[in-house]
Amino acid sequence: TGDETIYEIFSVDAGASLTVIGGDGSTITGNGEGSASLANISSVAFNCTGGQLSVSNVTIKDVDCAVYTDDRVSESSSDTAADSYVRLTGCTIDTTATSVCLFGNGSETDTLSKMIIDGCSITSGYIGISGNGTNKDGDQRWGTELMINDSTVTGLWAALYQPQQRSETVIKNSSLSGYTGISVKGGTLTLYGSTVEGDGATHYVPPASGGFQDTGDGITVEANYGWSASVLVKGDGNTITSQEGYAVELYVTDSTGPGKLVVEGGTLSGYLGAGYCNDESIGTYILP
Repeated sequence: TGDETIYEIFSVDAGASLTVIGGDGSTITGNGEGSASLANISSVAFNCTGGQLSVSNVTIKDVDCAVYTDDRVSESSSDTAADSYVRLTGCTIDTTATSVCLFGNGSETDTLSKMIIDGCSITSGYIGISGNGTNKDGDQRWGTELMINDSTVTGLWAALYQPQQRSETVIKNSSLSGYTGISVKGGTLTLYGSTVEGDGATHYVPPASGGFQDTGDGITVEANYGWSASVLVKGDGNTITSQEGYAVELYVTDSTGPGKLVVEGGTLSGYLGAGYCNDESIGTYILP
């Protein structure tokens, strides 16, 4: 309660485990205060740093971020790095900033931080689910595994943003939508039996060195970092659409990447076309 703008309702540290089991009407509610900028996060329902967290059948609202997972260990800390394991089941999440953040610890551990989102509804006033691609000495946030099953994710600017190298993302039987539906700048994303929509206006600008461009695409791959970025759309059960951009787009730049976009089948529909690649000579781009 009160007017605090910086707070965590629950904090799960390395070596700790928290399970929250809800039912009809179960809610975790912030005070509606937080960051004045939708791009920043200061109020969090669950902060997990190397611990194990399971939340089921709970509505989370009135915070900047529902689940913030950041497994980095400060160089000045004596703590040992650990990978978080987070599972969200049957939850309804509605936040002002990024709803779910999944940040790893890079080379601090040999394994990946993991998150499973199953049967959830996520609505964000910024980005639904986001990774972080930072790769600096003493500040590495890559190295995560994300699975989204039977869920709906809606973000104002994107449903999912994944820039991390050595990340693995799998989406099954889900629906994702945003100004740009999905933006990938690192790792591998595989899509099964899902619907993805970009509902924003397209912008004719090159990819950004940080963050992603608001292309309005259903799925956009920007391979302009120093690591690979790939998307594989598996089977015939996917539907990818864009109201004003491309259904799928691959943008690669020489000396970075590589970039890869493979669509095995499904329904592709975009105002500008089913797909686009700026340079097929340096990127793998396959449409059915």
